[in-house]
Amino acid sequence: MQPLIEGTAGTLSLDTLPAITVLFAGILAFVYVALTARVIAGRVRHRLALGDGGHKDLQQAIRAHGNFAEYVPFGLLLMAFVEMAYYASWVVWSLGGLLLAGRVIHAIALSTNPGPGTLRVIGMVATLLVLSAGGALSILAFVDI
Repeated sequence: MQPLIEGTAGTLSLDTLPAITVLFAGILAFVYVALTARVIAGRVRHRLALGDGGHKDLQQAIRAHGNFAEYVPFGLLLMAFVEMAYYASWVVWSLGGLLLAGRVIHAIALSTNPGPGTLRVIGMVATLLVLSAGGALSILAFVDI
């Protein structure tokens, strides 16, 4: 694999990075861009530079975007810790798949229905499972050191 950075402190490449987490971070970045675009489109449509102006559709888009931003970084951080602790790759793939699915399901549910709903609950449960499992595995890795 070609090095990303070479220097006196060593070489940084995908061989030394949590590669599965890097992949999911890239995929989730595109989801975040799509959610951001929805907020921008809503603000343009309603001619607003800030806030939601009381428009329900824009409120939903803002919350879907914000909720994604609140949970995804911590989920990715825990995934990276789990991957760097050398847990089996299927564990990391499972965490990533569940985080991606949970966040996409939750964003769709929140964007289409502002109230509580089955898909919204499924999305949050999936996300909270990733955070809980990632947290527990991170603690276990520390205890095992």
